[in-house]
Amino acid sequence: MSREASRPRFLNRERKVLFLVVALGFIAARLRVPLCPVALLFHLPCPGCGLSRATFALLRGDVREALDWHPLVIVALPALGALALHATSHERATAGKERAAVALSALLMGLLVAVWLARFAGAFGGPVAV
Repeated sequence: MSREASRPRFLNRERKVLFLVVALGFIAARLRVPLCPVALLFHLPCPGCGLSRATFALLRGDVREALDWHPLVIVALPALGALALHATSHERATAGKERAAVALSALLMGLLVAVWLARFAGAFGGPVAV
């Protein structure tokens, strides 16, 4: 077996599926297909509501609009990307990497919930329109 064949490839099957799911999500969001089950069921924004629209604003280069849609977009996108790469890696994760991933996940979720609650109290322009 050659050395190249034994080395895990960056674009493995899981990452290809993840890329496809993200691409379909972006297409659905651009077509304004409602994807959020919280918004659909309760007609209330969820802690991540506005992140798709904020991402599109960032892709257009409109940082102000992106931050209006969701003030954590600049933090959440890289964190979600790092977590997705970690989750789809074929490399054996060390205990330190696993703890870091769990800590990052908990921190991100805590920040999302804190901003979500603050928006209901009127901060950051109030809740995002659903």
